[in-house]
Amino acid sequence: MREYRAEGDRELQPVVVYAGFAFGIGMMVLAVLIRSIYTGVVGAVIFLAVLLTRTIKVSEQGIITSYNLLLWRSEAVWHWDEIMEILWQPHPSGTKVALHFTKESLMARRLIFSTADAEAVCELAQEMNPKIEITEED
Repeated sequence: MREYRAEGDRELQPVVVYAGFAFGIGMMVLAVLIRSIYTGVVGAVIFLAVLLTRTIKVSEQGIITSYNLLLWRSEAVWHWDEIMEILWQPHPSGTKVALHFTKESLMARRLIFSTADAEAVCELAQEMNPKIEITEED
């Protein structure tokens, strides 16, 4: 099974993760000290938000978005028969390509790949659904 992982251009830096952990735990401790349920809830939400990870893969099934949070896992799939168009756009870095996938409901998703992976993804898309229109940005 062919699978291509989209690069995350918005991944959290380690310093942000550590700061989120510290801030979330600090707010939960503060909530106990001042007896405020709202402060505890905000601290827990910040702590859990830092733990949430998202991965996006393109495979023969379609575009698979996986969310992982401790023991909870969820997947959302865009099947190839739902996708109408792929727009090929050079990324500002020059070595990557942004592919914009558009569904029938006019929802769009922007994924970043290396140039070689982007070409392979477009070939896979044409193979799985020949009706998909692939265009390049002018």
